[in-house]
Amino acid sequence: MKIPEQAYEQPYKEYGQSWEIAAALWDGPKTIAEIVEHFHSYIRLLGFLNITGRMARRHGMMAERIETILNALIARGWAEKEGDRYTLTPAGREEARKHLEDMRRTRTMLHTFVRPQTASAVGLGVHLGLTALKLPAALLSGSLGLLNDATDTLLDGLSSVLVTPGLRFDQERAANGIWSC
Repeated sequence: MKIPEQAYEQPYKEYGQSWEIAAALWDGPKTIAEIVEHFHSYIRLLGFLNITGRMARRHGMMAERIETILNALIARGWAEKEGDRYTLTPAGREEARKHLEDMRRTRTMLHTFVRPQTASAVGLGVHLGLTALKLPAALLSGSLGLLNDATDTLLDGLSSVLVTPGLRFDQERAANGIWSC
C-alpha cells in the first residue's frame, strides 16, 4: 500500500535526518533521548565535549525535531513505536542498510584521499602544474625572481617523486635521506 506523500511531509528541509535516525535504530529499539545521544556522538567527534546552556536548548529542539521525523518514519512504514521506544520495520532496516553502506563507501573513499601516497601524488601533480605555468612566464618576462620560484617549485616536485616510491615500499626515511644529501 502506497502512502501519499502528504502523509509524511515535514515542515522543514530534509538533509538526511531520516536515514540517520534509521541508522541510529539499526542496533535495536531506542528512546528519543538515546537517538539524541547518537547525534551527540558526532558532535563529540568534532571536539565539542561540553554542553552549554545554549547548546542544551538546541538539543531540546533537536529532540522535538527527531520526534517529528520519527512520526514521519512511522507514516512511511520505516519505524514503529513500542511504548517509549522506536524500532525499525523491515522496510526501515532496508533503508538504514542503504544509508550505512553509503557511509562505508564514503569512509573508504576518504581513507583513500588521506593516504600519504595520495597526498604525495597530488603534491607531485600540483608542483609540476605550477612549474609548467611559472617557467614559461619567467622565461617570457625575464624575471629572475619568478625563474627562481619556478625552479624551487620544480625541486619540490622532484622531492615528491622520491617520496612516492619511499611510501610505496615503506621506506620514507630512506627517501628523505637521499633527498637530504
